[in-house]
Amino acid sequence: MTNNFYLALSAILLLPLIPAYIIYKFLPESETNVEGPYKKLNLKLKGAFAGYFLLVLIGLGLQYFILGNEQTKQLEALTAQVKEQDSAIAVMKSQLAKSPVIDWHVKGVVMPGEKEGTRFFFDDGTTTKNPDGSFELIKRSVATQGSAKPPKWICVYNPITGYRVVSLNREVNHPDIAAFDVHFNEDNHEIVIRKPIDINSAEKDSVVAVAGFLEKNPQLKQQVETSNPQLFIKADKLKVEQQTIKQNNLAKPIKIPLVISKQQ
Repeated sequence: MTNNFYLALSAILLLPLIPAYIIYKFLPESETNVEGPYKKLNLKLKGAFAGYFLLVLIGLGLQYFILGNEQTKQLEALTAQVKEQDSAIAVMKSQLAKSPVIDWHVKGVVMPGEKEGTRFFFDDGTTTKNPDGSFELIKRSVATQGSAKPPKWICVYNPITGYRVVSLNREVNHPDIAAFDVHFNEDNHEIVIRKPIDINSAEKDSVVAVAGFLEKNPQLKQQVETSNPQLFIKADKLKVEQQTIKQNNLAKPIKIPLVISKQQ
């Protein structure tokens, strides 16, 4: 743009010399006067230089007008381009909000938190659990139609202490949402479980209980088998042991106490 400006300015200043020379060479002598203020300067010019100066002023005025129009057009084009980009960004944000794939961040606290071996479902390997029991996991939700919805439940278990399933289902207004003070942040795709999740279950063998729960959810069972196959092996062994103990208890003879009454 700058190079074009200087080329045009050079042409305006130099090209008038050609007709001025022709006029000076072939036409009879005459005087050209230029008088009047120019930007607070009083000018009184005569002769060929006055004509040349007049042409320069006219040329500069035309150049300013032409360049001004070009700059205005360029500014309008840039403004339109910025508006198009803003519109495209708005459309992308709208599409992102309706994305069929959303990563939901679930945060909470597990009690007792110091126990080792606590596992979370769903867990894609990104779960972090701190010694104080606080945890954060990511659940990727995929929608077949429309936007992806948050997970409807979370399961926390420990083979020593127990397990707990917390419902996150807002569609049926599950009581767990109020009991655990669950808050949903749609903008940040975040779920915060504000009350601690106590996994001191009444079940003595939480491994068996969790395995039984997973048997009712084939899709989840398949995921767990991939990440923790020992869970089901251990559960099967415990089931066999429990069944054996139960059968042994049934096989034991029942002793009926005898009551002897004295006759008077």
